[in-house]
Amino acid sequence: MTLFKSSVRKIFLLAIFTCLFFVCNAQKRDVFLHYEEVDSKKFHFGFSLGINYMDYNFRYNKTSTLRADVVSVKPGFYVGGIVEHKLSNDFAIRTEPGLQFGSRSISFSKGIISKEIEEGIYNSIYIDIPLLLKYKAKKMNNARPYLVGGFGVKYDISANNKYVPENNIYIRTLPLDFYYKIGFGVDWYFSYFKWSTELRFSIGLRDILNNTIYEDSFVYGYTESIERMNSKIVSIVFHFE
Repeated sequence: MTLFKSSVRKIFLLAIFTCLFFVCNAQKRDVFLHYEEVDSKKFHFGFSLGINYMDYNFRYNKTSTLRADVVSVKPGFYVGGIVEHKLSNDFAIRTEPGLQFGSRSISFSKGIISKEIEEGIYNSIYIDIPLLLKYKAKKMNNARPYLVGGFGVKYDISANNKYVPENNIYIRTLPLDFYYKIGFGVDWYFSYFKWSTELRFSIGLRDILNNTIYEDSFVYGYTESIERMNSKIVSIVFHFE
């Protein structure tokens, strides 16, 4: 969890400074305005590429001495399409169906003093279908900052549906999740296309821990130690429209 928060903080600061740098440069001089017709279209299309960092948020069972934690953060990959419908000069509604690939390494520590760690890698491949509202600020030459937010559905087609004790897989996850998504970025206008850089946060709303096990199962203590488990994903996305 600490590693995840540190990585997110660095990504967040880098994205802010990068956006501010380009926006400030865009205000310094008058330039030829590129590809303005994309903002006048009722519908337009595109595609997205990006990287993501996945985490879980745990709420623990106070009666258990086991504690789960995400101990390493590795970048995953995102690819998707874009369909945007213009509502006004400043607002648009869009959907960005895509696939997200990533993994989380979960360890369990036993007791307060003992630090016995058992680590397992939990892979995810999400089918991601969001519905988003985009607000676009005033255009500054060929740059236009924006905010985006909305809700969506994720389905993990590689969700852990069985226990693998030899690989330290002691909990199972449910594939279906609902979430809200917020982000900010900048649209950059070029001669024949628009390129956007965006920092995005996705927070799962559903408890995705599969706790349907028998009390005599050897994994009961691991599942029992977690009261609730939610998904969190931070993404850096590049849109081409």
